[in-house]
Amino acid sequence: MSAIVVPIAFFTLPIAPSTSSSEEIVSDINHPAPRRKLLHSVKERLIRFDALGVSLGVPGILLLTYALTSANSNGWVAPQILSTLLVSIVLLALFGFHERRAPSAILATHLLRSRNFNLTLVLAVNTYAVRQGCTYFLTVQLQSFGNSPIHTSVLFIPLGISALIANTVSGRLIPIFGARLMFILGWSLSIPGVLLFSFIDTHTSYWRFTFPGMILYIAGIGAVYITANFVVVSSATKSDQGAAAGVFNVALQVGGSVVGLAVLTAVAQGIERRYGASDKPTGSLSHVGYQSIYYSCLVLCVIGLGLSVFAIDVPEITRGSFWQKKTRVSGSSGGVVLEDRVGEGSSDGIVPQERSEAAAQVLQK
Repeated sequence: MSAIVVPIAFFTLPIAPSTSSSEEIVSDINHPAPRRKLLHSVKERLIRFDALGVSLGVPGILLLTYALTSANSNGWVAPQILSTLLVSIVLLALFGFHERRAPSAILATHLLRSRNFNLTLVLAVNTYAVRQGCTYFLTVQLQSFGNSPIHTSVLFIPLGISALIANTVSGRLIPIFGARLMFILGWSLSIPGVLLFSFIDTHTSYWRFTFPGMILYIAGIGAVYITANFVVVSSATKSDQGAAAGVFNVALQVGGSVVGLAVLTAVAQGIERRYGASDKPTGSLSHVGYQSIYYSCLVLCVIGLGLSVFAIDVPEITRGSFWQKKTRVSGSSGGVVLEDRVGEGSSDGIVPQERSEAAAQVLQK
């Protein structure tokens, strides 16, 4: 789909005028400039779409993912693995260097100067690493028990229903209870859910471990994902909200593909080779291999919980009306009524007052 949409957008979307003056815009309409040369127009569009950044970043991530997923089977010192790792590192380094100087960078690098924003990106990586890792390897594990692909998809129906309900409910609870409590609630559901997956084997009942694990883990991950979205959008200025959301979603995808699949696959294959069953075919996992995946996801959940509680500073707008009412009641008992401070800036200086109305509208939706 992207291969179709991006080229169409490249050649059809108009270039925004360089001036905001209404008189100059009217003048341009009445006296249009001569048609630009084709090559000059293509060059402008390439710059506007940051074609060089895309050409460096996408292959870099793909090659890094391939190297990490293939290293255990081919050997970490194999020439194709070492060369692929080297090329991916060079491409990603050039991508970062280019994005800091590009006139229309796809990565808003000025956002990365905020410690709070960077920690939220780490949280995004953790969230989708757990989601992709558990979902993928649970699918493979259930099919290794003799379930057909159709039967396995039926077994995953509760997971989809739980995700739909959790995502819908979480968006409505954040304005009431606040982002901090929703983070804690989300990880508190995910941790026991992932832990239940570690007990799954050929002799355990689906209803005893797999079913409740699916419900808990995906509901918790959904709550964290929705809450982190609110925090990212609310922490940015009006002009940066789209860029912040875009960077956040890139972190989600990188976390899912690189950490959730590539890194966890490397971990599982390494553990399997050392402690797994010797009668297993090459590339398949035994109970020990799957356990290493779920334990790794459990560690990521604990790290995410620590970041959510002790490191990430949630904006005032996402601290919940329930707690603000409690603060006003507590203050009024001493003769002073505390006012809500929605819209004030954060300690890192990236949240001015102008974003309060936009963030409030997002939360109301």
